[in-house]
Order: sequence, then structure tokens, then C-alpha cells
Amino acid sequence: MNKNETSLRDGDTLKSTKGLCHDCGKLCDARIIIETGRVYLVKDCDEHGESKGLISSDSQWYLQSLAHMKQEFGRVDGIAAIPEQCPQACGICKDHKQKNCLPVLEITGRCDMKCPVCSVDIGKIQECSVSDIREMVDNLRQEHQMLNMVTLSGGEPTLHPHLLQIIDSLRIPEIGITAIATNGLKLAEDHKLLAGLIERNVLIGLQFDGLAQGTYARLRGDGNLIGKKLKLLERIISMGGKISLNVTVGKNINERELPAIYDLFFIHDAICALNIMPLTHTGRALYENRKDNPLDIITTPDIINGLVSASEGTLKKSDFSPFSRTHPACLAFSGMLKMNNGNLISLASILDPEKYFGLIHNRELFNSDFEMLEQLRESLYNVWDKGRNNHKNDDILRAVKQVITDLNLLGNQPSKGQIIDVGLRHFKSIFIHHYMDRATFDLARAVRCGKHYLQPDSKLIPRCIRNNLRH
Repeated sequence: MNKNETSLRDGDTLKSTKGLCHDCGKLCDARIIIETGRVYLVKDCDEHGESKGLISSDSQWYLQSLAHMKQEFGRVDGIAAIPEQCPQACGICKDHKQKNCLPVLEITGRCDMKCPVCSVDIGKIQECSVSDIREMVDNLRQEHQMLNMVTLSGGEPTLHPHLLQIIDSLRIPEIGITAIATNGLKLAEDHKLLAGLIERNVLIGLQFDGLAQGTYARLRGDGNLIGKKLKLLERIISMGGKISLNVTVGKNINERELPAIYDLFFIHDAICALNIMPLTHTGRALYENRKDNPLDIITTPDIINGLVSASEGTLKKSDFSPFSRTHPACLAFSGMLKMNNGNLISLASILDPEKYFGLIHNRELFNSDFEMLEQLRESLYNVWDKGRNNHKNDDILRAVKQVITDLNLLGNQPSKGQIIDVGLRHFKSIFIHHYMDRATFDLARAVRCGKHYLQPDSKLIPRCIRNNLRH
């Protein structure tokens, strides 16, 4: 059931869905409601009664985001038999409404840390051989002609004994770039492995939760990590590597560190993306943080407000938008253009809104395919044409001109890697991924997920179904 947002009163049901009981984790009836300017998921379990989780601390942001949501995109045919009702038989089934935008390969269950907030149950992850990966990727290619990015995860993927061979198996025309999600401990010690990743143009997604020892003591169980991470960051930059900072933010733990993290992102050209994830309780985190209050958590609007404050005028709240093809509560994005004077300018502030939303939908990397290249070139030409007589915008126009020049130099048949390289050189991206846990799991969101874990049997499992129902 949906209601017109203008007629909503506190406690009214915005939508009915399916959720998970906070006690037993079983699927049950649920409803989304708005109370005192906040959005909640209320679950009703036959055995344990009512439980409640906070979805968004800002109902206005949530409702405005819903306006951007498309009905479905790239709907897939079921590739698994369905002996049970969705989502227990996920593989994925015909009820799923989103194609696979970002496949994740969990290549090993090995890990050299025991983070209290780990979102997965690494004990159940199988170690994949190089031939396993090749077979999985071959099957993936049959379903998807082109993939912007494939991410290697775990466990700790750098502990796989054949990591570089696995990456070499992914260096095919259909895949634009390989990323790796790492805590960085192995790379801080193994300079040869680090060099191998950089030589292969791997995007290094470094777990980086702040600069304070207390942050790492709370989130990672080790307050002495920050020195190692900063040295690794410096080494990657000096070697010409590309970095994404992967940040987990917990309420009353490290939200005050957002300004320092943003400063690193702003200063270093090599840091091309900032991926921020509000703390969720799945995997080990479910059992080690059971006393956390599901009504007192960090949500996407809180992160946005923190970043806007940290940017000191570079960012506005309106610069962040949901991806139209996923559920708006799952992902918020801001794309930024690098200028020659070292500053950043939000693309949302200089591009036509309709064209901007067309550019960003369904993409984990900005400027990552030929279709987007053509759309971007047209949009930037419009910016140049309208602003070339306004000298107040000289810095922006110089940056726009350089992007157009680099795009034109690619010609008519650039490789996916060449396109992505232009994107990484000229743009920065901020992603806020609010994954679901027992308190917030909404089946209507899950069937729109585009981030899928590729299983050894080649089934695709959406992340939040995998972390909540496959543990």
C-alpha cells in the first residue's frame, strides 16, 4: 500500500513489505511508517511480536528520493529453480528487478583480523582456485556483455596465494577495471604484491575508518592500525596507484572523523572515490553488537550532513542523489569534477539535472562506458557553451575543456579501460551505501539490489540477502 506523501500523518503506513524479526531473523510482515520526521520499518513476527528499526533520520530526504526511483531496469530472467518463495531460493529469481551492476567475488575466507563489525561470516566462504574464478567469470560473461567493475573480497583477498593470477584472469575486454577490498595489512608488508596490483591498474579499496586510535579499537579491535594505514596510503600514492577509501561509520564512534576523512579525499588526486557505509549488524557484527539500539543509528542523511559540513562550501545537500535504478534508501551519490586550481565542483551544480541523473544511474564508476562518454561530452559542451562568456567561471571552464579534449582524443572506439582512465583522472565520486540488517531488511529493497555476490555454482546473491539470510 502506498500513500500520497502530502497526506501522510505520523504513524501512517507508507508501504507494506516483508522484513526480518529482530529476534529470530525469520521473514515476517512489515510496514514502513513515518514518525516525527523519521522513517521506520515496523516488523510483526507471529512468535516474537513487534520490532522496529530506523531506516532514515530524515523523512523529507527519503520521500524526495523515492521520486527518482524507476520501476525496474534490466529485469532478469530467473536463472535458478524456485522451490521456495523469494528470497530463500535466491539465485537470482524472476522476481528480481535489477541486473547485476557490481559483481563481488569472495575469493577466500582467510583473514588476518577479527573486526567486531565484520559484516560477513567468513567461516562459510570457500577458497576459490584460479580455475574456479575463470569458470565463474566465463558464466558471468554469458549473462553480461560488459561490466564496468568487478570487486574481489573475502575474508581478506590479499591473503589468497594466487591473487595476481586471479586478477590476470579478469583482465579481459568485457571488464573495465578490477577492484580489491582490503584492510591493507598484507599490502603494508608485501611491497611486491602491492606493486603487482598497481601494475595491473587495480583500484585499491582500502578500509579506512578515520585517524583516531579509539576508532580502530572500537570498530576493528586494534587501536594501532592507523599508522600502518597512513604509511600504506602514502606508498600507494607515491607508486601511482588508484585508491578508494572504504569507511564504516558508527553512531557515537567515528562520525566526528568525517571532516578528516573528507580532507584526505579532497587533497589527494589518487583517492578517486569515497565509499561510506553506516554500520550495520550482519555477520560477526550481528552477534558482537546485539545490544546496539536499532532506533539510534547513523543513516544516509546524517552522513550527507556531515560531509556537507566537512566540505566547507564545496558540497550542498542537493549535490547528493539516489541512483534511480536501485532503491533510494540503499545508495546516495555525488560526482565531483577536479579543477586545475586544486578545488572540486559538484557535477550536480553545473549539469542539467535530467542529464545528470541519466549519467549516474546504475554505475559504480563515473565515466565508465562509451554510452556515458557520449552523454558526458554533450553535457560538458553545453556547460562550455553557456559559460564561456562568464569569466567568473574560468576555473570550471578550463576543467571542462580539458575533459572534453581528453574524451575527443579517445576516438570512436576506445577500450573500456581507456574510458575509465579518463574518468579516474578528472572526477571523484562519493558513495553512501546503507546496507540492510535484521532491523532494516526490506524485501522490496532487496529485489532492486544491483550488487551481487557471485557464488562458486555461478548463482548471483544480492548482498543484503546473502548477509542476512545466507549466514
